[in-house]
Amino acid sequence: MGENALHRYNFRETFKRSIVKYELVRQRIRIHGDVGGACAEGRKKSMKIYLGADHAGFALKEALKKFLQEKGYEVVDKGAFSLNPEDDYPDFIEPVASAVASDPEHSRGVIIGGSGEGEAIDANRFKGVRAAVYYGGSPDSGLEVVKLAREHNDANVLSIGARFISEEEAKRAAELFLNTKFSGGRHKRRIEEIDR
Repeated sequence: MGENALHRYNFRETFKRSIVKYELVRQRIRIHGDVGGACAEGRKKSMKIYLGADHAGFALKEALKKFLQEKGYEVVDKGAFSLNPEDDYPDFIEPVASAVASDPEHSRGVIIGGSGEGEAIDANRFKGVRAAVYYGGSPDSGLEVVKLAREHNDANVLSIGARFISEEEAKRAAELFLNTKFSGGRHKRRIEEIDR
């Protein structure tokens, strides 16, 4: 094979490999929405979302369950399974906190009560659980707190005060919570200090 023929052959082979790589990248973008595959779609499939609520948060939990399932999340409902005005939130919050504590890298919790405060206090008694409370804000200041809870505190449970927010606000907060990454760095060091 002459030098020109060899050059044309190498060019064709390089071109073919480039086309194959290009098609693989296009396919990955179509599936994952990014080249690295580390987008929200990929996280949804590998993460379980545990839900728990007492009577005050029951209706909102049911709405969020449907919403998150439609978004492609794997949702595990820890109750309440029916509306009972006499139930007690620890019966539903503790199973969520326990599940998240047993696999904090691949799970998140969303717990719902009247104010979200007692629920967060209960959940935070479990080692490795970092529950943050959301009960709205004006106009989006509460959502900024949800975002910072994930970015700075690596919160893995969102506690929602159902008596203070609308269903739409809860959906926005839950989606923001689930799609925001922990920023690490100095924040990781601080969390390690808390966990000592």
